[in-house]
Amino acid sequence: MLRLLVLSTLLTMNSACASHRPIDADNNVVRMPSHTFTIPLDRGWMGQELPGPQQTQLQFEDGLNLYRVGVFLRPVEDPEMQALPADELAALYFRLEEKRMRKADGGRYELRDLVTGTEELGGRLFHTCSYTSAADDFAAQTFLFLRIPFEQGNAAAVAVELRQASLHGPPLEADPARLADARAIAASLVLEEASFVP
Repeated sequence: MLRLLVLSTLLTMNSACASHRPIDADNNVVRMPSHTFTIPLDRGWMGQELPGPQQTQLQFEDGLNLYRVGVFLRPVEDPEMQALPADELAALYFRLEEKRMRKADGGRYELRDLVTGTEELGGRLFHTCSYTSAADDFAAQTFLFLRIPFEQGNAAAVAVELRQASLHGPPLEADPARLADARAIAASLVLEEASFVP
């Protein structure tokens, strides 16, 4: 059976943020072994490196909404999957993400408004997915930007995920400024291509 190592992208909205630190000019460039990216300055983001393979999380709260941006390395372990064209690999990733979200927390989330596509950011192609997840007491909007470096033969991809959840009631419309921040982070990605070759 084909297998893609998909680490959880569900950014738990009620986790403690004590270990987050303010983003400033001394720490807004994040260097991982496989990729580097830049976090926009003066936007109120707090940052945290997560356990696991090359994962970073940012958080911002404005009193109404909680915003999280995650930047994650997504290894592709199966040789047959590594050989898939990039668009097929992205479609598979998004199907697995949808399946995982539908099963999350005992299947209590309803997924709505699922849209996939592509977008050029920083002169590079990203595969995109957006959706709303909702339960009786919770709703969030998610925007995923998946960078797959090669047309075929990928040992990994990098995902940039923006999740917005309301702190009081249903989520507001997506904040264009926070979405612009996620796009800017995605556009700034520089990949160490050797890390993505099978």
